[in-house]
Amino acid sequence: MDTVLRPPPPFCFENTLSSVTSGNLSRQWLKWKKSFEIYSKACELSKKTEDVQVSILLHVIGEHCREVYEQFTDKITTIKGLLEHFDKYFLPTKNLTIERHKFFPRGQQEGESVEQYTFELNKLAMTCEFKDLRDDLIRDRLICGLREDSMRERLLRESETLTLQKAVDMCRIAEMSRMQAGCIKQEDTIVDCPNVQPVVHAPRKLPLALRDAVKNKLDEMLEQQVIAKVEGPTDWVNSMTVVKKANGDLHVTVETDHKPLVSIIKKPIASAPARLQRMLLRLQPYTFELVYKPGKYLYVADALSRAVAPADSSAPPEKPLDHLEMEAQDSETS
Repeated sequence: MDTVLRPPPPFCFENTLSSVTSGNLSRQWLKWKKSFEIYSKACELSKKTEDVQVSILLHVIGEHCREVYEQFTDKITTIKGLLEHFDKYFLPTKNLTIERHKFFPRGQQEGESVEQYTFELNKLAMTCEFKDLRDDLIRDRLICGLREDSMRERLLRESETLTLQKAVDMCRIAEMSRMQAGCIKQEDTIVDCPNVQPVVHAPRKLPLALRDAVKNKLDEMLEQQVIAKVEGPTDWVNSMTVVKKANGDLHVTVETDHKPLVSIIKKPIASAPARLQRMLLRLQPYTFELVYKPGKYLYVADALSRAVAPADSSAPPEKPLDHLEMEAQDSETS
């Protein structure tokens, strides 16, 4: 087995002041030592004699560390004793105050996930000797160090029954939900075909008996944000047909010669694109019908779209037909 498994590379280090004070030397040594322990267990080095184990370690550790070994004054006959001597050389005396000072100010960095943040806190806590309070202190540091205030407030409301694992799970679910919501939180837009010319339909006259009811219905739909009031000119203006239902309510039918709009409205929510799902969900509580009619059969709108504007722009504007109709009715009643 030992001839097949590749041993860890020789341990190379820089024994400088900055390397020692920053903790890089001790971290590098602990990583290499862990790699050698895995190699030793996989190759079953424990079945060999102590002299052979010591020789294998000195061979694998490299020339730089063998020079350190020659400076040891004690006679070392076991691999455990040799590793302990290297620990004393590479691992400085641990200062708990400094180690815990690295842990407590650690906050979540920009772009760092909660999973990675918790992993870094666990690494820092390994040298702090928190013992039985380890999970509780990591949980508290996780809550205090989160960048998102709303998530911190939610965790604080669960403080009595909140464990470290539960806090991490809640944060992970919140992150996933926020990412998924960002995928569908887009403005709902309808892309027109470039070869279709916009059409402006003329307003239709309404019977006097239905005008108040239609106005109330439109105000209700406007308040519920089913429709939106447009003050200025637009490229498309569709006709609206009002039908009185059997229960006395009004059923609004919108006629359009923009055929793709009809298929978009009839799409099932589950199969609709994410950018249209919000619009379809908001339309669910309301009753209306959108029907397609070719532009040539929308006679009034088609005629007006083809009409030529009068040459004399100084002439006073004509009154709308519905206004003339109301004046005629008022004159008849008087």
